[in-house]
Amino acid sequence: YTTDQALITPSQLSDLTLNNNTASSPTKKAETVDDIRLSAPKVFASQNRLVTKDDYIYQINRNFNNITRNVKVLSNDDYTSKVLSYYNDIGLANGNDDARILFSQVQFSASTSFNNVYVFTVPNGAPTLNGLTPNYLNAAQKQRISDFCDNKKDITQNVVIADPIFKAFAFGASSLGSSFGVDDTVDDIVNNTKLRVTIDKNQSLNDGAIKTAIYNTINDYFNNVQLGQIIDIASLTNNILNIQGITALHTINGDSEIANLSFVVWNPDYKYEDRVIQSLNYQLEDFQFGYFYSPQDITNKIDIRRL
Repeated sequence: YTTDQALITPSQLSDLTLNNNTASSPTKKAETVDDIRLSAPKVFASQNRLVTKDDYIYQINRNFNNITRNVKVLSNDDYTSKVLSYYNDIGLANGNDDARILFSQVQFSASTSFNNVYVFTVPNGAPTLNGLTPNYLNAAQKQRISDFCDNKKDITQNVVIADPIFKAFAFGASSLGSSFGVDDTVDDIVNNTKLRVTIDKNQSLNDGAIKTAIYNTINDYFNNVQLGQIIDIASLTNNILNIQGITALHTINGDSEIANLSFVVWNPDYKYEDRVIQSLNYQLEDFQFGYFYSPQDITNKIDIRRL
């Protein structure tokens, strides 16, 4: 730097106050030679144009990976048969009446929708707020992606940047075990369900170390979840059982008990209409994103017994 530049000294830092409305996007490492070799054929194949789903997915992932976690693209036929059908199944007569869908349609869609291309993505840095509330790209970020697409897309296509449907996961068993009872609510099940972990009594590991290992296993798994992924509950159960000293795992709620991991899965916006207790693998749709609800409470929900 030149001598005529005024630099902030460490002693002056305490005088600064930051009032950004949103956090900065996470940094990314520069592409390696191997990354470039992998990307070059895709760049050539797309010819810097957006025509197919793969073109959209690759170009948006490549140019906006600092703000997007991953991208899924749906045609208008897919959107109608899957997304709007989902809302119809949970009792919403017109899927376009959902607040987030309506916002996307008003902001990006034309008066006709037969030529729409729907782009679903989640923020790269923080898909949720404190592990509780779904987080979405802000309006400026969506507009940047839309403007980028406008210069490359087919003239007849209309790109709609849409928010995915979030699915929350938490330890879950009801009074009936693997299904909701008449009086069960999602909140009751989340608050009352615990994970009972059986430890070999001959192991010297303390309870805190076991709980931390379980927390890391679950948290690491959900930190890598992508849109449209299978939530592999069986694999996650095995990963926990492979932790040193653990011999058995049960999800319990009062007198109700389910062997191994069991989750209650729900849509935070429609927790009475879309909810299920799931002990088998769970397939997310391309427009759905899964996250673990309140991961900071995992260790408090683990009961350890030694046999």
